[in-house]
Amino acid sequence: MLVRATCAEALATIAICLNRRKRLIKALECLTAELHDNNSDKNMIEHATVRRYCAHALKTLIVECSRRGIPLHAAPTQLEKYKKEVSAKACEEREKEDWEIVVQEIKTSARTSKFKFLQKNLKSDNWKARKECAVALQVIIPQLDNKQLLTALQCLIYCDNHNDSNNNNNNNNNNNNNNNNNNNNENNENNLPPSYIDAANSIFVRLNGKSLLNALKTLLKHLEGTCPSIRMFVNNVLVTMSDGMWRRITVAAVQQHARMHKQEEEEEEEDKLAFALIRFAPRIYLRCSDYHDINSDAFDALTQCCNKQAQAWGFPTLSQRRKYYKNWDKNVPYPHLDSDLRSYMQQGSKIDNSSMHSANSIACFKRMQMSKKGGLENEFIKKECKRRLKQRTVHPMQKLKRTVDYVKNKFLDENGVAKNINEEEYKMFLEEGAAFLLGIDQNELHKILIENNDLYWAASRNITIMRVENSPPKKFDEGWYVREFLIYRIFLMFEICVRLKREATHFPELPSNTTCVQVYETGMKELQVQLTTYWDYIITRTLPEHLDLMSDWSHNVVDQLISFRSVAPNECFEVNLAVGHNGHCIYLSLCRTDTSIIVRVDNRWMGTVPPSRRHPKKVHDNRKLVKPFLVAYFPCKGPNLSQNTNWLKGYVEIATINRTGDSKESTKHLYCSGKQPSHDIPPREGSLPSIAESWPYRPVQTDANNCYLRSHNVGFRIRSGDIAYKWFRDQESKSFVFNKSNCAITFQTQK
Repeated sequence: MLVRATCAEALATIAICLNRRKRLIKALECLTAELHDNNSDKNMIEHATVRRYCAHALKTLIVECSRRGIPLHAAPTQLEKYKKEVSAKACEEREKEDWEIVVQEIKTSARTSKFKFLQKNLKSDNWKARKECAVALQVIIPQLDNKQLLTALQCLIYCDNHNDSNNNNNNNNNNNNNNNNNNNNENNENNLPPSYIDAANSIFVRLNGKSLLNALKTLLKHLEGTCPSIRMFVNNVLVTMSDGMWRRITVAAVQQHARMHKQEEEEEEEDKLAFALIRFAPRIYLRCSDYHDINSDAFDALTQCCNKQAQAWGFPTLSQRRKYYKNWDKNVPYPHLDSDLRSYMQQGSKIDNSSMHSANSIACFKRMQMSKKGGLENEFIKKECKRRLKQRTVHPMQKLKRTVDYVKNKFLDENGVAKNINEEEYKMFLEEGAAFLLGIDQNELHKILIENNDLYWAASRNITIMRVENSPPKKFDEGWYVREFLIYRIFLMFEICVRLKREATHFPELPSNTTCVQVYETGMKELQVQLTTYWDYIITRTLPEHLDLMSDWSHNVVDQLISFRSVAPNECFEVNLAVGHNGHCIYLSLCRTDTSIIVRVDNRWMGTVPPSRRHPKKVHDNRKLVKPFLVAYFPCKGPNLSQNTNWLKGYVEIATINRTGDSKESTKHLYCSGKQPSHDIPPREGSLPSIAESWPYRPVQTDANNCYLRSHNVGFRIRSGDIAYKWFRDQESKSFVFNKSNCAITFQTQK
């Protein structure tokens, strides 16, 4: 047996080396004869082994014949069966290798030629070619426009239809029952190649609202068809669509409805969309920015269609669903009012404002404010608010880094080389990334940057009033611009971080004895603190009327501070909260070192500070300087940790509630002055943390009522270090928002 098997293998090797066609054919005949030798006297195991070696050798020879152009019909007729089986397998492997090479070449081709090539081969009779093209299509999707994306979706549907036809033909030609069952299972799996679904999802992510609606209409038409494979393909695509996509489809449909005039077309389109919403997205969410659309007659008409479809299927209507919330199992999560952040990180994908730190959460809290007391609706909204407040975290660093990378990549071409970007494109890319982090509309951010550039510029220089010829005087001492100030400072820091990442090692004018990477990491940490301050301020200013919700928020802040574990020696994790009283902004800093919790008040205006709780002072060059006020400190571990934690939770809650209240009550609480119960006395346990001794002395604020900025500068300087702080402030002044044209626009609006 071994001799015969070895001879078969050797015969193929020798035949390949022969130049004459006849000898190659003779070798094929010999191997074929052995394959068909049905001598019953031979041992079955031995015979099967020899046949297997012969088949392997035949495969080698057939590939060689194909390479030399020798027609296989010259081989004996008994080879036909094995020729088909062996050559098919050999050709499949060869095709797979060829298509892998093609896919690699596609990545370096021009966009138009790539798409035309894939569009042609997606309609190929070769299912391997179609499958590999679907994979390659995902590579170039970020480079296609809406029209090309819709064409690509049509090609994917054709692929699935063609695949289904081939599978049906294979089933009809199979007469063996056992093999038929196995082939059916394989065919069902091949009906929906993952590459088709992934490519379709990548296309949907890139489409705008109008094109997304058109794509949905195309899919729904095929869902009504008779091809089972296409129906399965469409169903899988629609099931995997995100809530954000369904929101954009709904808004686009409502806007289109308002422009249509034919009643029959309106009803037909509404019925189809209602069917899709009830089937695939029964818990659709809408943003507060969609207010005008969801309060239109078109939206009411769509709601009626959804209720009609729901009743036809025996589902509760939109108004009836709230009654079911109370009876839901506790393990079933409540409906989300927002969707998870879509894969905007992918190269070329558009940033979406759907995230945990977004306007959707704010809309939920505002609904809580406006809702009437009592009732199932109010109870549901309240529980949803509590759930969100318990999920409050510091702003995710990974999200910041990916957003910076997204904007940085906008300045590079496909080869990583810097593109020639004009000033308008530079502004647009930066505003797009910053608006995403701030959860506001890009146009709103642009308006804030232009209209308030003189405010930030003047407040940074302690200017109280400015007057330009032929313009009324503009004051900068009104004091309470926390939201606008934080938006402005966050944008400036974001721009600096993008520039650091973009210009990498050759960034000019770095602080002495530092690298670009070190400055970038310092800037990103500060940006994370500022964004957390911003979102905490935005959220808490909607909660004062609901004290139990404020309690949930403050407990979450303190619990996360206590449980924070990744603090290295000589480093500090900090949460910075905007507090104070009516007309004056103070920042409350909660710090965690590797051993201690520290509570610090950053305030440079001494007008309302209780006499018994003065900041440390000194005089330098005839100027009064003050140091941040140390409220409390205690060890991270110890017998009194639970008691100290409860004190801090109550302290943070009341300090935030008093933000818009009387100055005397607010500062009395912040500085813990006057007689207090024993459980309200601020803890000062253990040795004084060394980090508190290095806090800087800064000039006292007098008549320039710019506390929102100057008090914030205290924490900014402490967190970044004196040298880095000065460098960041210097880089702020180099932003495009302070150029002459933008300043001129600001003063023109004042005339």
